Amino acid sequence: MKKAHLTYRIFGTILSLSIAGLSQAAVKVGVVDFERALQGVKKGKEAKARLEKKFKDKKSKFEKQKKDFETAQEEFKKKSLVLSDKAKNDQMVALQKKFAELQEANQSAQVEMQKEELNETQPILKGLTEMMPELGKEVGADLVLEAKAGLLYAADKVDLTDKLIEKFDKKK
Repeated sequence: MKKAHLTYRIFGTILSLSIAGLSQAAVKVGVVDFERALQGVKKGKEAKARLEKKFKDKKSKFEKQKKDFETAQEEFKKKSLVLSDKAKNDQMVALQKKFAELQEANQSAQVEMQKEELNETQPILKGLTEMMPELGKEVGADLVLEAKAGLLYAADKVDLTDKLIEKFDKKK
């Protein structure tokens, strides 16, 4: 029994010394802001420009439809005093239908915008992510964290975002 107790004490001491040695080893940490990297790389800027151009046209079309609806609504308010109950009801139904179509078009455009944005940005983000192990090794980082993933503070000297942007633009 004394032998087993001595073995546990020796094992515990060795384990304590090992943990103490590990805790004193310096761990180099890097931080990357993928959102900023996506906006900073050439392909990201090009994707943003394409998306803005594409949705500028759709937005102007939607704004025209919205203005047409508002104009029809104003006309209805002006004419409603002289219209018969049946005519009022018919125009009210028509306005409600237009409003529902407008809302549906807006929701559809938003969903389409999100899909298009994902289609444009996913390949770029994938490329940035795949580049991280190589960049981490180049700068000697033991650990690289994403800046927006719950990180409360990081000194500028550990921010690898600009290096990632530069490396991505050179490679792609």
